[in-house]
Amino acid sequence: MTNELPRLPNFELNRGGPYHDLVVQFDRLGSEASRAPRLAFLLVAVAWGVPLMLSAIEGHAWGANVDRPFLLDPIAHARFLILVALFTLAERLVDRQLKDIVNQFADAPLIAAQHLPEAARCLAIALRQRDSALSDTICLALAAAITVFALFVPPPIEPAIWIAAPLPASSEVSFTLAGLWAATVSNTLHWFLVFRWFKSIIIWSLLLRRISRLDLRLSATHPDGCGGLAFVGLYPNVFAVHIFAFSCGLGATIWWLLANGEFSNVNYGVVMGGWLVIVFGLFLVPLAAFAAPLAAFKKRELAAASSLATDHGRAAERLILGENLSAPSDPSEPTDVPDPSKLHAAARKLSTLPFARETLLPIGAAALLPLVVAGAAQWPVNEIWDIARKLLHL
Repeated sequence: MTNELPRLPNFELNRGGPYHDLVVQFDRLGSEASRAPRLAFLLVAVAWGVPLMLSAIEGHAWGANVDRPFLLDPIAHARFLILVALFTLAERLVDRQLKDIVNQFADAPLIAAQHLPEAARCLAIALRQRDSALSDTICLALAAAITVFALFVPPPIEPAIWIAAPLPASSEVSFTLAGLWAATVSNTLHWFLVFRWFKSIIIWSLLLRRISRLDLRLSATHPDGCGGLAFVGLYPNVFAVHIFAFSCGLGATIWWLLANGEFSNVNYGVVMGGWLVIVFGLFLVPLAAFAAPLAAFKKRELAAASSLATDHGRAAERLILGENLSAPSDPSEPTDVPDPSKLHAAARKLSTLPFARETLLPIGAAALLPLVVAGAAQWPVNEIWDIARKLLHL
């Protein structure tokens, strides 16, 4: 069978679509291994390097007499340097790790033989969604919409001088060249990468949902306590780099609000907790697709083990006492019945959501670390760390 699941090593979540094809055409002479670093350098040069150069020309890049110069603006560095670079560099790592997780379904094997062709079709659907020109167009359109919105709606915080400088003999401000570039090109690129990442998560989530509906070969006594599916629950940590990069932008904004007295410690704790809930929800909701099949399997396994336990107990009772004291036996009752106690105990402990709390620690740390750094500029580090530690132990 040429389209069976064992061929899934070819599945890669990010290597497809107009954006990827454009990158390949642009960098045809380079090796695949070096493509991501070169692309990251190019995109950072466009999103972060050009505003740096323009602000230097305009005299707003640095200097003691410059209020919020470019090089001292953490929001610009977080969004146009850190996020752009890490989102681009992380794609190959995500592809390799998610491909290993998908292959595990075939290697275990967790998918029944008769469902291998259907599993291959599930992967084909995911690859078509990945390669869709419409999805990349939607990502670009959403990024452009945010850019247009930001151009005409006053920002919640006063823009830095490298973004908008006062007009001569006027109280109004106008975009600088660096600010105009950042507000249009850099901002659009930033949000395009973010929405493209969201697209990847949606495609992956839909793939997990389709796989969860297959005839999975689950085992109640599997040592992972999830019927053999615990490995799927490791996938959120694959995106820890993305969460860290996105959190850097949030942390930079919080840092600036704190520095200007526009953010209280109560709001700070609420934002930390709310952001952690959003991050965990983003990755736990896709895993919930396996809750129904695991719960149904657990119910059937408990019922079967309970029935077998009754037969085993009555057979043992007859062997010891010579008869059953409750509901006398009849010739049709089995006499040689294995003890299902361990099977029943394992089924009772079976988790219906394939994840362990400790697997969420890296993703939670990636989400909170930039916010901890931002808060440490205003309050003692030990107090901030206590808040983060309590949130991670929820």
